[in-house]
Amino acid sequence: MAGMPKTLLERATEILHELESKNLSLEDATGKKKIKEARDFTSFQLNIFDQTDINLRKAKDELLSMDVNQMTPIECMMALLKIRKILDPE
Repeated sequence: MAGMPKTLLERATEILHELESKNLSLEDATGKKKIKEARDFTSFQLNIFDQTDINLRKAKDELLSMDVNQMTPIECMMALLKIRKILDPE
């Protein structure tokens, strides 16, 4: 997962282990999974922007504030450069 923050990967691993342990407990005596109950645990989607990284929040805010339909190609390129500098300030 190149480029993903380490904290995001660690949290994803924790969630994966939790889901796997719950999934294992959803088997009946014959080893078949209880499909109805399994669906309850997989009814959500994580968002990469829902985290504490301030740079990602700034980049998201910058993207949401843009009206790309009103921007010239050069303005779009400059906006992308600005977002890139937010994400990789080096």
